[in-house]
Amino acid sequence: QTKIQSDVEAPGTAGGADLRSAVEFHDHIIDKSIDLIYQGEFSQENVLSLLSMIEANIGGGIENMQVRKKVFNIIVELLQNIYKHADILGTAKEEKVGVFFIGHKGNQYFIASGNPIRNEKVEKLRMKLDEVNKRDGEGLNELYIRTMKDKEQLGKKDAGLGLIDMKLKT
Repeated sequence: QTKIQSDVEAPGTAGGADLRSAVEFHDHIIDKSIDLIYQGEFSQENVLSLLSMIEANIGGGIENMQVRKKVFNIIVELLQNIYKHADILGTAKEEKVGVFFIGHKGNQYFIASGNPIRNEKVEKLRMKLDEVNKRDGEGLNELYIRTMKDKEQLGKKDAGLGLIDMKLKT
């Protein structure tokens, strides 16, 4: 470990706490086998850059093509969900922000994402998630078909197909 001394203290820090926190954070990421973390703006350009990084740095480690395809499909859906559905809350810039991470232990991958949504949208999202999570197999396929029909008939933009699709792939 290299220690760097400085007479200048960063604003809001107490004598090197930032460096110590960064090292602890790095150790935690390594310990938890997290391959990539991104927090910030989710513009179309940033999403494409993330996908390129993931493909270059992580994709090669997934030897089973079927698993690789599923992992990438889920990643694309999660990133698109943030890009399309994140609410802009109290920021100076009109940008959609969120967080995404992927990691693995052995041949098991874990992927998570999150983004701000307005309080008035929480219950509707919770109901969609509950509807998807309580189903499996045939029930999930039926929900997918019904949701597709509703989307076509009613012209719904936010039908929840992505949530169903991710559950089907996992």
